Amino acid sequence: MRLFFFEVEKMTKSAETIEDSIQLALDAAAAANDSAEDASRLKGETLDAAARLDAFGKSMRPVM
Repeated sequence: MRLFFFEVEKMTKSAETIEDSIQLALDAAAAANDSAEDASRLKGETLDAAARLDAFGKSMRPVM
């Protein structure tokens, strides 16, 4: 009977380890998605700023 308890305890710890690993993978995936969204937003903001800078440069050329 003692051996059976040990095996059940071992399986329980194994299941907990698997659950922890799955949760860690889900957290990593969520973090990766957040990073991708941030990069996409920053790309858009950078392109917008570059367009404003180009427009400003074009308007300043006649002054120079």
